[in-house]
Amino acid sequence: MNLQVGLRKIISKAIRAGVVFTVAMQGVSQTGASSAPVVAPVPVQQAAPRGPAIGVPVVGMPGLHDPSTVVRFHGKYYVYSTGRGIPFYSSPDRVTWTREGSVFAQIPDEVHAAVPKNSGANVWAPDIVRVGDQFYLYYAVSSWGSFQSAIGLITNPVLDPKDPAYKWTDRGVVVTSDGTEDLNAIDPGVILAPDGTLWVCYGSYHGSIRVTQLDPKTGLALEPNKLGAAIATARESEASDLIFYGGYYYLFVNHGSCCKGKDSTYNIRVGRARAITGPYLDREGKPMTTGGGSLFLASDAQRIGPGHFGRVLDYDNVAAPERFSIHYEANLSLDGRSHLDIRPLSWSADGWPIAGDNAAGTATH
Repeated sequence: MNLQVGLRKIISKAIRAGVVFTVAMQGVSQTGASSAPVVAPVPVQQAAPRGPAIGVPVVGMPGLHDPSTVVRFHGKYYVYSTGRGIPFYSSPDRVTWTREGSVFAQIPDEVHAAVPKNSGANVWAPDIVRVGDQFYLYYAVSSWGSFQSAIGLITNPVLDPKDPAYKWTDRGVVVTSDGTEDLNAIDPGVILAPDGTLWVCYGSYHGSIRVTQLDPKTGLALEPNKLGAAIATARESEASDLIFYGGYYYLFVNHGSCCKGKDSTYNIRVGRARAITGPYLDREGKPMTTGGGSLFLASDAQRIGPGHFGRVLDYDNVAAPERFSIHYEANLSLDGRSHLDIRPLSWSADGWPIAGDNAAGTATH
């Protein structure tokens, strides 16, 4: 519990200091499945921003923490992050990025009710995927001093705030933890599997990383009162994500500590399994449920604490080269703070992921 509180308090302080503070751009409307009222697009209190003003394109990777999977849709890349109301950025080319504001002003009532100690606006570590004609955006809500947490879902047919069809709709609570389970329901990582099934993995520094099957039609848990399968220990890991390649599911998790700037020890580990529910083993055959995980990416001299792996999803070009997104806890080549990066993803002859890098001066450096 002390580890979670310490880590998240540091993130919260960063948010309040303007790391990812933004104003709301849209409200969240309500559909029939949930009883929460419509959330009006009221302003969110804004601190002095660390980065550029909303709507101003700036060359260089944005400063943010806990990025979602980066998605490309209708000619733009989008990324969502920890912060008040889910801040997000867009880019036409992965070079110039624009702060777009926040997804909502306040957490939808049903989700907030599951974690009443939350301020009503602070959201952690979102993730996104497109299912059919809708984007499913998952986000975590928690409170200091407990593992009472929830993952919520909102949907939108498009991502550009200027599109007339742009409208986020609340779909309610996906999974929760009440503080007594072997679980902390934060850090969602969502995957639409090749067979059309939808899953979310989640968990952080308490108990287990778990995976739960979702209903692709609603985005919600198929069995909401049942704990998902434990696929990794969360005693020393968080920020899980799942991808599929060559007949295997690959589970990425973060080991080490975050939120300490250049002293962070975050590093990304990986294991694989034939079934999405595991067992996940690393290269040496050690189960991730007992702390296994082969090193995928660690710090270098300038880029400290890589974390929150996501495989870039290009919905405009399914044949685009593979890339992955992360943040660094401290990028010493920039301002020493947390920044997004997008790098090439390749594979070894025996089917293990390899973290590529960008040549100096290219799009993601």
